[in-house]
Amino acid sequence: MDWDCEFQLKRILFNGTYKRILCQNENGPCPLLAIANILILKNILGISTKSSTIPASRIIQVLANILIEQEETRQKEQKERHSCNNIDNNNNNNIESNINTNTTPNVDIYVDSVFAQRRLEQMHCVIDTLPSLLYGLDVNVRFTDIDAFEYTQQMSILDAFDLKLFHGWCIDPAEVFY
Repeated sequence: MDWDCEFQLKRILFNGTYKRILCQNENGPCPLLAIANILILKNILGISTKSSTIPASRIIQVLANILIEQEETRQKEQKERHSCNNIDNNNNNNIESNINTNTTPNVDIYVDSVFAQRRLEQMHCVIDTLPSLLYGLDVNVRFTDIDAFEYTQQMSILDAFDLKLFHGWCIDPAEVFY
């Protein structure tokens, strides 16, 4: 599979609503389609083209746009939260003038800005990694639980879209491991 490949679209009925999902055009791994189809079924992603196919590059761009929109929403909510805190602190200052509450919001804003910067860096890493999903997903299973995996950059893509991955490998408890 390559960047220019196109995927067929198929109309399905899901929970009483018609959705257009992506179909794999070649055998092999394609977690990009799995992620896109999950987001379609969760009403996070919609396919609006009248065409019967969609290019891989367009899917990647749409997924990147979703991540950017999510981050913009987080930042907007964070700013609103801080403006509400400042209003609350101003009201508290009028009521209890002996307590200095002006330092806490500044610390909170700094901490939030550091976290926001980290989220932006992670988002850019995830966006840069999206094209690799055309070829597979690097997954290292941990046998401690059905949703336990070793962290890899590609696994952060699932976190970014708030998706859970499970495996079905079980270890016989009677087995001795070295």
